[in-house]
Amino acid sequence: MKSTSFFAASLLSLSAASIGAVLTETTVPAKTTARTLTATIVASNKMYDGNTSATITSCSLSGVAPPDHVSCTGSNGQFDNASAGTGKTVTAEVALSGTDACNYKVAPTATTKADIAKATLTVTGITASDRIYDRTTVPTLNVGRAALVGVVRGDTVTLDTSGAVGTFSDKSVGKRKTVSISGLTIGGAQADEYMLTQPTTTASITPMYLTVSGITASNKIYDAITAATIDTTGAVPNGVISGRVPLRTRAPGRARQCRSQVWLLAGRIRATTR
Repeated sequence: MKSTSFFAASLLSLSAASIGAVLTETTVPAKTTARTLTATIVASNKMYDGNTSATITSCSLSGVAPPDHVSCTGSNGQFDNASAGTGKTVTAEVALSGTDACNYKVAPTATTKADIAKATLTVTGITASDRIYDRTTVPTLNVGRAALVGVVRGDTVTLDTSGAVGTFSDKSVGKRKTVSISGLTIGGAQADEYMLTQPTTTASITPMYLTVSGITASNKIYDAITAATIDTTGAVPNGVISGRVPLRTRAPGRARQCRSQVWLLAGRIRATTR
């Protein structure tokens, strides 16, 4: 309660001869109320973490009379629930500060909107087996040790590997080639709060060895050397999956031992003649 001074006219005396007026100062009480301000808060988006806590990044006021110095802070921000979603309500406590804060008031809480994004899960423990070239890009996957990484403690989320499929980056021979895995899914009570990242692994595609038939070697008289005359005119690769593989031969062939058996090495192709 504040006091306000003012002058009041008071008639002090009255006579037939004269009238005298005297002004006196009197103090009476008057009530001054705090000015109401409106607070606006801003909250950060976040990734699902199983709780409702929200980070308040700023607080601003409207209605401050210049040149007063008043500011606000937002604290204890809380989402309306912990689930992932967009445009979720965030409520925070609001407090005033500054040299003139005592002349103002503000609602104890303020609200705003922010998002909770789904948390990302990854998968470990899946491997692919090395295999021999067969013109396809599908390896054999080993999913027995597959495990989810990133589940919030207390949440129930399961991994289903029954539809898992692996794909090599291409069909060609190579070491430690990338294998992309797809078809993994998640389930459980909190599965909707997560998104699953399909993993990758590596495996090798090794060459497929072919045999060759149709090569003949000529008999000869002993001459203390192992050179043999061979005929590759009828050479044919055996075991080609499909299509045509050109066969290149080099002559003369060189026998590994002094018998009628001759080995011919042509790239990765091996043939035996008798």
